Order: sequence, then structure tokens, then C-alpha cells
Amino acid sequence: SLLSVKKALNNNLDFGDVDLNNAYLNFKTYKGATDSNLDVFIDKLDDNDTIPSEEHFKMGFTNINLKNSRFRLVDENEADPAQLNFTDLSAHINHFKLIGPKVFVPIESMSLQTETGLKVENLKGDFRYTKTNMQLTDFEIASHKSNIQGSLYFTYDRKDFSDFLNKVKVSGTLKNTIVNSDDVNLFYNEFGKNKTVMLSSEISGTLNELQTTNLNVTYETSIIKGNYKFTNLFESSQPYKIEGNIENITSDYNQLTGLLPNLLGSRLPSNFSQLGLFTVKGDATVAEDYLTTNVSLNTQIGSA
Repeated sequence: SLLSVKKALNNNLDFGDVDLNNAYLNFKTYKGATDSNLDVFIDKLDDNDTIPSEEHFKMGFTNINLKNSRFRLVDENEADPAQLNFTDLSAHINHFKLIGPKVFVPIESMSLQTETGLKVENLKGDFRYTKTNMQLTDFEIASHKSNIQGSLYFTYDRKDFSDFLNKVKVSGTLKNTIVNSDDVNLFYNEFGKNKTVMLSSEISGTLNELQTTNLNVTYETSIIKGNYKFTNLFESSQPYKIEGNIENITSDYNQLTGLLPNLLGSRLPSNFSQLGLFTVKGDATVAEDYLTTNVSLNTQIGSA
């Protein structure tokens, strides 16, 4: 096996170029286990940090060309075991490296189909995975209607993956990003149809306690700027809350209800339509059962 010959090959395996057609990449956490088969494999390559870096086990590929393949991430301890399921997977990976328990995957190009129906036409960026962090830097993800750019960093103890939304820490930036609501609705069906926004932001926290800093969203003639904290937007069984330090929200009733998710847009009073174009600045908190504001409001019919 690969592990049994690592010493015989001087801890260094270089496979050059490889082409994989109709491959099936299946990463599974079995019932009752906490680690996936990938984690178990990585652990067996971990010679611990006392070993000089030049003595760590190394495996590399100059180029990996993947075509018509499939990727599955399964956790048999979850109610819905299939966590990720990608089909029609094709990719070109340049200078893949495995150094001890660290994985480096420079993605030159990748396309795939998600189980929800989203077709990713191209994904590129530098992916790295270790036992405590994961990152995708300088990435670009393009579909037919959206284009997302930035860098994302995840930090964790591996057992945190069982409660990913609440325990895995995420940070990063989004820049020059175009998002179409049709793509988002495939995962979170709360937005109107075919709404295209441009945005940039710094993000931090967990997915269920997500902080956006210097958020800048534009949609038609609408603008949303400021720092916002989103609580439980991905946990429908828990009460949601949005706290905002609003630098500038400029919009009108029709655009704002179309831009916001239904759980928020449906709560805007219909008499807001009489205000015409309005601008809001200040602090506000929106929750399921209350709304608090300390804002200034300028409208086409007056100010408050």
C-alpha cells in the first residue's frame, strides 16, 4: 500500500502528470466515527511537528486532469448523510502537493454540477487543507449568472464539522462579486427571481453568527452600506436576528422588498411605498418578534 512503502521510497512520491476519467472521489465518515476516511489517511501521514519538514512524507503531481467525474462527501451520523454531491466534475490542477498532513491544491480550472442544480462553469483558486484550517484564496467562482471573487479561511477542531454552522470559524473577503438571486435560491429559497446584485465585504464569525464589515451592495438604484451581524439565517428552527450599523441604505419600497430575503421583505410596511426614494442611516436591529431603530430617515416627502 501507499503507506507501507513511504519509507522505502525515501518519503517522496512524484507521479508527474495524470489523467483521470470517470473517477469517483468518495469521502465518508462512517456511523459512530468522528473522522472521515480522508482524515484517517491524513493522520497516518502525520509524523508530528518534531520531524524536520524535509523528512515529512511527500507526494506530488505535476498536473492532474480530471474529466467526467464525481465527488461525494458523506457523513453517516447525519440525518441527511450526503453533505456534498458533485457530478460532471472536470478540473485541471497544477502542482498538487501532499506534505505530511498538509494538502495543497492549486486549481487552474474546475467545473461541476451540484445536487441542487447549480452549474459551476469555472472555479479557480488556491486550496489548502490541514488538520486545523482550510482555505481557498484568490478564488473565482463563475456560473452562467454569477461571479464570486475573494478569499475564504476556515479554522476548526475537526470534531467541529459535526456542527459546522455554529462552530467552524470563517473569515475572508469578497470583492467585485456579482450574485444572481436565481443561483442563491437553489440553496436558500428566500429571494425574488433573477435579481442581480454587486457586492464586496469582509466577513468573520461562524455561518450562524456572521459579521460583515464594510458591506457594500448595489442593485439597480439601491445601495446598502455598513457593518451587519446576521444570526441564525441558516438555522430555521432558531429565531433570526440582524443587527446593523447602517452607513447608508438608499432604495425605494419595490426595490428593497425585491432585494431582501422574504422573511425580511415581507415585514416592510406597504405604506413605505409612499415614501419614494429614501435614505436611512444609523443603528437598527431586526428580529422575528421586534424591531429597534435609532436612525435618520430622508425621503422624497420629508425627513425624520
